[in-house]
Order: sequence, then structure tokens, then C-alpha cells
Amino acid sequence: MPIIDEEGRLFGTVNVVDALVVLLVLAVGLAGAALLLGGGSGHDEIRYATLDLGTQPEYVVEQISTGDTSSLATGYGNLTVTDIHVSSSGSIVNTLIRVSIAGQVTEGTFTYDREPLRLDRTVEFDTGSYAVNGSIQDVGNGTTLSTQERSVIVKGTAPTGVAASINPGSQITVGGRSVGSVDDVRTYDADTDDRRSVYAVVTLQTYGEENRFGGTPIQTGQSVTLPLAGTQFSGTVDRLGDSLSRGSQEVVATSVVDAETARAMENGNTFTVTGESVATIESVSVYGTDNPDQRRVYVSLTLQTLEYGDVPRFGSRSVREGAMIPFETTAYNFTGQITRLGTLTQPGELTTRTVELQLDNISPERASSVQEGLTETSGGQTIAEVTDVTVEPATITLTSESGEIFERQHPVNKDVNLTVKLQVRERDSRVQFKGGTIQEGGTILLDLDSTTIQPTVVELDSE
Repeated sequence: MPIIDEEGRLFGTVNVVDALVVLLVLAVGLAGAALLLGGGSGHDEIRYATLDLGTQPEYVVEQISTGDTSSLATGYGNLTVTDIHVSSSGSIVNTLIRVSIAGQVTEGTFTYDREPLRLDRTVEFDTGSYAVNGSIQDVGNGTTLSTQERSVIVKGTAPTGVAASINPGSQITVGGRSVGSVDDVRTYDADTDDRRSVYAVVTLQTYGEENRFGGTPIQTGQSVTLPLAGTQFSGTVDRLGDSLSRGSQEVVATSVVDAETARAMENGNTFTVTGESVATIESVSVYGTDNPDQRRVYVSLTLQTLEYGDVPRFGSRSVREGAMIPFETTAYNFTGQITRLGTLTQPGELTTRTVELQLDNISPERASSVQEGLTETSGGQTIAEVTDVTVEPATITLTSESGEIFERQHPVNKDVNLTVKLQVRERDSRVQFKGGTIQEGGTILLDLDSTTIQPTVVELDSE
């Protein structure tokens, strides 16, 4: 039997023209179905995009790994993680992922899940173990995120125990990933007893041209919160850079302290914060005051300072004349005012002056307590020595009923004239004793061996 007979039928049963029409209809139907299912005239391609997953629980972030794949439930296409960047702002974890996108190009347009890759388009990423939604932030050809390392100095305060645990080499970990490290740290006291000031050089993995970490650009003055030492350390970016620029400064500071503290202060005492010395006493001068229970001290200190910026700093305090500097040991603490910078000696040339002093109209018992040979000492050195004493009846001034003024000797009280050798400092035509200026007509305080007196200066003589 011929394949096509004389009437144009296929195998004698089906008309050839009818068969061609049926085949054409089937072809069109199959083409339409293929187009609806993502096939057709397009071809497969790969694109890369950055997805911002926003804030995610840390336990979810810990599950995300490079190589994770999310496939479409219907049709062709999938996403694969090629890079990950996480950062934090307090307890919030910010997550970015770079993904390769397997899609199709149809009529010149790349599509995934039948839609083009538009910025801010939300894409689901579902591995079966976790599911997240991400907003498209960038589309390109690279497999990695635009990240870099940024070194900054962060300052803040922390409880003493936390501050002691922040050490060079400490890792900054978010979502199970290291996102930075502590390169250097210096700790000082804070205004609150149970807290410390912390200055730390940290290197952070930041994102983008703005060096974002925790969703904000890392720049001077920016607040940051970093997971350190098992807690959230909050601070401020104090400076962009990779060095604390440590140094030391010599100063003289003064303060009035109780007598017990004055006795405890010694050369070589150190102020230690979290195991590191930040200040050392080089010398101490102790002087009496009007109050027998208090002493004025002049303390020569070597301070461990931060040298970046215009003025050296001792923690949060600028090291300058007039600034208040704390010093603490297990036995005592004091805060002294800086009177001199760049030296351990008090201002002025050290010399000796012999002065004439007078105590007027004092009791005989008081007068007898002032004797030749009495001294005042400070730091093992004699700073005042009584070399001569003259006692006379006190002269008093009386006024009669008629208004006449006349002088008489007091029947009991005495006037005492003293010659005293003083260790003084001469500075700018001034004579200073125990840090204070002395002049004729003024008074000075002498804390002698057995008594404390405050005589008037009658005459200043050079020796």
C-alpha cells in the first residue's frame, strides 16, 4: 500500500493537509506552554546581586553559609550565597549576602522568577532549614561584597570587670562570625567608682564606600555598640586611625588631704587601672594647714597619656595647668590640680631666706612653746628652722574715757619675735613658701615639732 494514495490520504485513512494542520496546532500549543513555563527563545544566564536581609535573630544568622541554595518551587531558577557580611548595633544583627542568581535572558532582559532584577525588589531565600527575605541593593558581576577593614579609636565606659576583659587580640563576634578585633587598649578611671574609661583601637569589617557597620557610617563622633567581653560595649568613634599614640607627661599637682593620706603617700606609689600603671608618684612635699587634721601636698607625677589631638590627655581629662588629675591606690586616693607641666619640680629657684616673724599678744604658755631649734620638715628635708626667739611683755593699745589713746604693757600676755630660716622658691620677683607667696605684713603657717603657729612676716632678708 502506498504511503499517500491518489486522494492524498496518509496510509489511505488521514488527509495529509489535515495532518499538517494538526501538527501546526500542536507546535503552537507546545511553544506557548514552554513560554509560560519559562522556556521559549530565552537562554540561561547567571547574575550576581547583594541582598539586604535587614535585622535577623542571631540564631538565624548563624545558619547562613556560603554555598546555601534556594530554588524556585516552580520553573527554572535558583539563588546561591557567595559572600556574607554581618554587623551589629546593640542586640540587632544586620545581615547582607551576595548571591549568584540563575535566571534567563528573554528578549534582552534577565529575569528571575519571571521578573527582572530591580533595586529594592524583595526576594525570598528559602533553603528548607531557614527562610529569609532580602531587598536587592546592588546587581553586578562580582561574587564578593564591597567590604574593607577600617581601624578607629573608640572611647566609652564599662564596668571595671568588663574593662579588664577587653584586651589586645579580643575578637568582635556577631552571629558566630568574627567581624573585627581589638588591636590596642588603654583604660583609665571614670567618674563613677565601679566603671572605667576605655580607649580601644578596633579594626572593623565595614561595608560600602561609606564604611558602614551596624547600618551606620563609621566616622568621628558616631556612636557604636560592639559585642566585647561577653557584653555590649557602647562607645563613640573618637578618631579614625590605628594607633593610640601613647606618651608620658611630667606634672606637679597639689591638693589638701587628710593627715593619714598625707602620711601614706610615698615616692614610687603607682595608680593602676585594670592591671596597668597609668601614673607614678616621683616625689611628695607635705605641708601643714590651719586644720591640724589636714595637710597640703605637692605631688610630682609621671602620667601615662594619650598624645593624639592638640592636648595630651589622661583619659578624658586634658593635661594642662589647672586640670584636676585623680590618683588612686588601695590605701588612699586624691585628686590634685596641676600647677606645673613638663617638670617634676615646683616653679621657681630653690633658695634659703632668713625672715623676721612676730606673734602678738599671746599667752605665756603659748609663748614658751616657741623655742630656738624647732623645725618643720617635709619629705625628710628641713624647710623651716627657728634660729632665734625673743619674748617680751605684750604691748596693748588703750583708749581713755576722754578719747585719749595710749599704750600699756599687758600684765600677762607676751609678744614673741622669731628669726626663722625658710626654704623658699623665688619666682618672678616673688618669694614662695610651701607653694604660697609670702610678703611683709602677711602671715605664714609653720607646723613646728611641738606646736603650730601663724606669725606675721615683719621682714624678708636674703641669705
